[in-house]
Amino acid sequence: MKEVSKTLLYNPPVLGQLVRGKIINKGNSSVFLDLSPFGTGVIYGKEFFKAKENLKELKIGDEVLAKVISLDNEEGLIELSVSGVLKMLALESLNEKKEKGEIFKVKVVGTNRGGLIVETNSISGFIPISQLSKEHFPKIQKDNFSNLLKELKKFIGKELKVRILSVSKGGEVIFSER
Repeated sequence: MKEVSKTLLYNPPVLGQLVRGKIINKGNSSVFLDLSPFGTGVIYGKEFFKAKENLKELKIGDEVLAKVISLDNEEGLIELSVSGVLKMLALESLNEKKEKGEIFKVKVVGTNRGGLIVETNSISGFIPISQLSKEHFPKIQKDNFSNLLKELKKFIGKELKVRILSVSKGGEVIFSER
């Protein structure tokens, strides 16, 4: 009986697919990944600069998870993005925290008339005034909203303990301090 050899069949990557590759070279504004058996991927241009802080920590041989944004550029390379992947992973993490009802810290980075703009893991979110704790609720005279923004600005740079009320598919996150 003849032995049939089994051949592994690989499907080539498609646009939007997540791929994993090892760093084979780094330049001043690019990172090259081995995407065997499909070829070489590159993170460069605006995609490199969006994720520059995360990429500078990596070294040759490290594995990177990236999203395919072009299958064949003018150099024959597969163009990749890690910034979208980082946001996606951060949103997944926030969804897990929401499901668990986990309480964690966020940093206040801005304000508007409706509440506080906060940030965690490079994801921006919002704490409506109605979701501030009694301790942090702005103390203003009834119908005197001119002082509201002034009171809210006092929180910029501070950390607050929150839980997640909602995470939309578009990445909008609403937090609550209550």
